[in-house]
Amino acid sequence: MKKPALLITALLFLFVVSIYFIIPQYIKVTSNVEVDANDLNVARFLVNKAAWQKWWPGKIKTNDSVNYTFQEIDVKLHHSTYGSVMAKLKKGDLDADSKLSYNSTEEIACNVQWNAEIQSSLNPITRVKQYFAMRKLRDDMQQILVSFKKFMQTDSNIYGFKFRVEKIMTEFMLVTTTNLKEYPQSNLVYQFVDKLKLYAKQQNIKQTGVPMLNVHQTDDHAYQVMVALPVDKPVTGNKDIFVNKMVLGGNTLQTTITGGPQTVKNAFRKLKQYQKDHHLTSPAMPYELLVTDRMLQPDTAKWITILSSPIF
Repeated sequence: MKKPALLITALLFLFVVSIYFIIPQYIKVTSNVEVDANDLNVARFLVNKAAWQKWWPGKIKTNDSVNYTFQEIDVKLHHSTYGSVMAKLKKGDLDADSKLSYNSTEEIACNVQWNAEIQSSLNPITRVKQYFAMRKLRDDMQQILVSFKKFMQTDSNIYGFKFRVEKIMTEFMLVTTTNLKEYPQSNLVYQFVDKLKLYAKQQNIKQTGVPMLNVHQTDDHAYQVMVALPVDKPVTGNKDIFVNKMVLGGNTLQTTITGGPQTVKNAFRKLKQYQKDHHLTSPAMPYELLVTDRMLQPDTAKWITILSSPIF
């Protein structure tokens, strides 16, 4: 009877000892995702604590940029650096220190990594429970990172507008230009549009799309204005009107917006930022497609405009 008891005791002792070898003094877990965004944009929303409220998938407290909750996890953000942020994670009896960091893997891609660790208990039963609790915590961390990735890869979250790449369907356009001391009002723009429409009619050519507009500010009180009308074929111009040719079938970056001149200006800034972030080169000037006739719709809040910038 003594031998079986001794054997059981020995096996039990070996099992307990093995726990200390299998489960280390510090239990560490890691979650990570690959995000299609450049490092500057990732930093804006990962390292900036206040920005967490924009993408956090769980509960947030208004005006609290430190404490966040996801399911049963309480996250408290601590100090941050340019490339990382420290956070305390609490889930039930589990308290873990963690660090979120990122590094560029490609020109417009980053790997976001979340590491967490605890010092394991000397009690073997508690130690095993901590091990499995940390594995569950890792799964929860992964869910949070997936939400972050989804947010970061939605253009409207980062830039305020949704961008798309379209093919250029217009090859020829009638163009007229002028220089002004102030931003052009709609009535002046449509005077030029009417002028181009009349010339197209005189030349027996057809308009193939909505009017196009480019306003380039060259100085504090100096604007270069170009108004164009897409047509089906080229003709000989005159002293005020000339024909311009675009690359038919080329790529153009576009976004559709609703609003007045200030909304257009803001959208153009974001479009340029998008091009810069994605290393897109523009061989020609950007322009507005005036979808809504501004002379028929006086409410600027209802103006629909497509911003277009040729790219390669």
